[in-house]
Amino acid sequence: MDQEFKKIGKRIKIIRIEKGITQTNLAKELGISQTNMSNIECGRVSVTVQNLFKLHEILNCSMAEFFKDIDSQVK
Repeated sequence: MDQEFKKIGKRIKIIRIEKGITQTNLAKELGISQTNMSNIECGRVSVTVQNLFKLHEILNCSMAEFFKDIDSQVK
């Protein structure tokens, strides 16, 4: 399960950077600390389903984008 959290966090980071949003600004939009956002992106903590829905809206991407290629990368 830890590997899945890391892959999801990495996808969130990639999408955030592609959208030109700072980690600090994204954390503010989510209502979490920048430290917590960093921990999510690094896979040290899991992102809640509620925050995944918020991220999907803030980043204007599909929910599927967060799980892209996860099955093929995680064993």
